[in-house]
This record gives sequence, C-alpha cells and structure tokens, in this order.
Amino acid sequence: MAYSNEKELDIEDELSDYVVDAMRSAGLDFLRLITFASPVDTGRFRSNWTVGFNSPDSSTTGAVNFSAVLAKNEAEVKFNPINVNSVIWFSNNLPYAVPLNNGTSKQAPQFFVETAARRAEVNINSGTL
Repeated sequence: MAYSNEKELDIEDELSDYVVDAMRSAGLDFLRLITFASPVDTGRFRSNWTVGFNSPDSSTTGAVNFSAVLAKNEAEVKFNPINVNSVIWFSNNLPYAVPLNNGTSKQAPQFFVETAARRAEVNINSGTL
C-alpha cells in the first residue's frame, strides 16, 4: 500500500508540474501576442501590460519600452511564483485601453485583445507552446 500512495504522490507532483508549465507557456504566449498586437504611438500602451496573480495588477508605468522581448522577459520573472491554484490576470490600466480595443486605433483592429486570446488558445490546442 505504501508504494501505491507514494506512486500516486509522484503522479500528482508530475501533473502539477505539467499544469504549471502549461500555465506559464500559455501566459507568456498570450503576453507576447497581446504586446505585438498593441498599437504603438509613443510605446506607453505597449509597455503597460501587467501580470497579476490571484488579483489584477492595477499599476501603470510612465516608461516607454519599445522592446516586446524585454516585456516578455519581465513577465517571465513575474511568472516564477505560480502554482496550480493561481489565477493569472493580464491588465492594461491606461484610461485609453478599452477605447483602443473597441476600435479607435488605426493601427490595431477592433477587439485585438480577444483576437490575441483566441490565437493563444489555438496554440494551446495545437500543442505549439
């Protein structure tokens, strides 16, 4: 019996690791997609995508970061504390975020956030993460 319980714990640990890896991959994929889909004037909007765990991150930054790779790397550092019970929130708290997503930008199509989410879902389903 002890062997069976030990084996079950090993399987549970493996599954937990798999789920956490999948969450991290999906989150980083979505963040990459949404960053590249974001319209750029000064770069401030693109730089203000935030990642929160179990609650939204309501912060904003005045920094202008044209490097989507840097944004992805910053997010990767933030992703380290996740576990299978984590809820990951992606936010852009600038006052013009919703109007941009609703189609006021000439650079990005209407609902570019939802489109990025659908693309990330396709990547998950196809196993390309």
